[in-house]
Amino acid sequence: MANEIVKKAPSLPADLVNQIAAGIARSHVGSAGGGRGQTLLRLMTSGAWVFGQSNDAVQQGSSWLGNIASLKHGYCCWHESQLIDEVMVEMWTDAPVMPLTHACGAVYKPQLSIELKCLDGADAGVQVLYKSSSYGGTAALFELKEKIRNRVQTVGGEYLFPVIELGSTSYANKKHGGTTYNPVLAITGWADINGEIEGATEDTKVTDLPPKPSAKPPLRAVEDPPAAATGQRRRPGAR
Repeated sequence: MANEIVKKAPSLPADLVNQIAAGIARSHVGSAGGGRGQTLLRLMTSGAWVFGQSNDAVQQGSSWLGNIASLKHGYCCWHESQLIDEVMVEMWTDAPVMPLTHACGAVYKPQLSIELKCLDGADAGVQVLYKSSSYGGTAALFELKEKIRNRVQTVGGEYLFPVIELGSTSYANKKHGGTTYNPVLAITGWADINGEIEGATEDTKVTDLPPKPSAKPPLRAVEDPPAAATGQRRRPGAR
């Protein structure tokens, strides 16, 4: 997580807040590299949220602080289940021009990302990167960044960081069979740069959650539907 959240600070500089607000307004990725070396957050095909290489289960009901200064947009390209190209830039700068296809013939897709930090429970202090190029994932991130944009532009002040509870919705996939899960990034409150929640008191702060289950979900990642007429395989991507 960026130092803006890890270290105590009064607030984001006003000029940076204005840049973020203007950039978020211009970004349209998701309405339809970053992250190397960071702990990734993913939604599995079972509908469970996990993070890290060991697929540690996210504790149900935990709260995650979204770092608005880490919002990025860009594009990526996968081929034969491998990430072969990725370009991500801060959302307050214009999105890079996305190529149509890679030299190998694989199709590029728009991608959005945000860094999160767990505020409570067994995972308190864990910092992750959530990025997605899937339809469901980019739609959820697009909705999140629009709510952040509205907050920055209409409310202002110091409580600009969304407090998020991770969830999912599902539907029967008639085309590929089975059940498809899409992420839900539900905003439950707003916090300042240090994670202090707006309106919270010592009596209302959440410090403990039920014990975290030790069982881990199956090691199956969400797959995107195959690109039309490209011949490329479905990749095990995250939503």
